[in-house]
Amino acid sequence: MKSFRYLVFFVVCCMVASCKKEGVKLAVQEIQLNTSNTLQTISFVNDSVGYAGGGSTYYLGELFKTTDGGATWSQGDSVLPKQIFCSYFFSEDEGYVGAYDAFIAHTYDGAGSWTGIFNFAAYKQIRQINFRNHSHGIVVGGAGINEGMIYTTKDDGATYKEFLQANAMRAVDFSSDSLVYAAGYGVVLVSRDGGDTWKVLEGIRGDLFCGLQFVTPAIGYMVGWQGGIYKTTDNGAHWETQQKPNRPYAARIHLLAMDFFDTAHGVAVGEEGLLQFTTDGGTTWQTAKQFTGGNLTSVQLLKNNEGICCGEGGKVFKFKF
Repeated sequence: MKSFRYLVFFVVCCMVASCKKEGVKLAVQEIQLNTSNTLQTISFVNDSVGYAGGGSTYYLGELFKTTDGGATWSQGDSVLPKQIFCSYFFSEDEGYVGAYDAFIAHTYDGAGSWTGIFNFAAYKQIRQINFRNHSHGIVVGGAGINEGMIYTTKDDGATYKEFLQANAMRAVDFSSDSLVYAAGYGVVLVSRDGGDTWKVLEGIRGDLFCGLQFVTPAIGYMVGWQGGIYKTTDNGAHWETQQKPNRPYAARIHLLAMDFFDTAHGVAVGEEGLLQFTTDGGTTWQTAKQFTGGNLTSVQLLKNNEGICCGEGGKVFKFKF
């Protein structure tokens, strides 16, 4: 009898833990682009001009453009032969996109044409492109969990230095010209010479880190697929856990991307329409009421409380919290 009571108590606890909170209702506008493929990246250069990319994994890299803040979008261009996973734009005219099979392309005319289309020998997914300035940039990616790569350029993409990794890489950002962090499956790497050499950062492991951003040289944030959110206030030397990763027998969430507008206002998105936001630098995170059942793959804040995200089914969502 006692064993039966323990079993009932255990089942009830699991049911309670797995129940999702109602969440905070946001003002959301859904916009359907001219595709049913998953959008993997969204990138705005100002309040009006932005790009969204995605496609079909093996057959098509689609890129869409808006000039009215995301209200309407172009029909979409076939930019690369494989699905686009990331984008980085310096301005309305110049930027990069990266894709499956390690393809990368560079535009100087607002996606009207593309130059320098090539693929690295690694033939893996390019997951993020980040530049410190027009010359100095870093590309990261990988396949599965244990086939990663980092490529560093210091001549505007003319040449790249290759670093193959034991862990797939998902995110990269600069704390300064010389101090760079790259994150991925279970590991964070640090370079203190602008990406010429890399080593494992001790003290933070165990999540699939898939979002990384320094808001100031000292203050940075990371999110992990297992739901963890992390913050540094000392240039990345140490990271505190703001939101613990998933635990056994509790509700499980999976984060895929993040963005901060300033040191106080940030947002993280993930699977099954998950959106979390903070207005106090991550001390507290609130969960939005679900407004889509599809995965949300990329997000950007355009104001401290307004942003835009994208995901499955070719959908874009403008939101305000």
